[in-house]
Amino acid sequence: MLRSSSSTDGQITTRLLYDVLGNRSTTHVPDAGAIAWQRYGSGHVHGVLFNGATLADIERDKLHRETLRTQVYSTGHGVAQDYTQAASWFRKAAEQGNAIAQDNLGMMYATGQGVTKDNTQALSWFRKATEQGLADAQYNLGVMYQAGQGVAKDDTQATFWWRKAAEQGNAKAQNNLAVMYQKGWGVAKDDKQAAYWYRKAAEQGTAPSQYDLGMMYRKGQGVPKDETQAQAWLRKAAAQGNTDAQKALEK
Repeated sequence: MLRSSSSTDGQITTRLLYDVLGNRSTTHVPDAGAIAWQRYGSGHVHGVLFNGATLADIERDKLHRETLRTQVYSTGHGVAQDYTQAASWFRKAAEQGNAIAQDNLGMMYATGQGVTKDNTQALSWFRKATEQGLADAQYNLGVMYQAGQGVAKDDTQATFWWRKAAEQGNAKAQNNLAVMYQKGWGVAKDDKQAAYWYRKAAEQGTAPSQYDLGMMYRKGQGVPKDETQAQAWLRKAAAQGNTDAQKALEK
């Protein structure tokens, strides 16, 4: 299928290929290259290629939720670690509309890896990825708002974006959303909601959430007081090396 989009240099013809289910499989851009999405089942992405080379590998659980993402250049897997080259690859893919690349380029601007640290640019790329519904980008945008990086500090906006990511199963966002409810930052204080989101993250193995959920059971905050449940969650966190949980179990 051929589609055209205008640019300051005239007309650029972008060739888009789709699989039998209607999912975009490849995007070809003249003088840039091709980015391909590797999918399975009904269209779940498990890999991204740029000009035939692996840009990202994605692992998913039985419910098809993303559990691990590995970027080849930025982690040094298979090649010598080179953040500048990683940024170059991510930029090419990001400019072609790949949300994962947009999010990763945003992270590189936020941390100053491979590019000059620039929170404004980081924010811009995170936003582009959130427009495509990427949970990791929603989480990262929330972090920017909560920390006041590249934008005025705004706990309400942080909570807004963490909720979007949390609802997609992002454990980090679930944990942070729980904290916001527990503290009453950017949202009305609500211990039941805090416990709900701590549980969501704890069930995905997030140690801090396991500790906090255990303490809520111990104190009866947002959940019925239950020392058996408290001990169970504290032990899970302690087994992962959480020192707060280890100390709590000694009491």
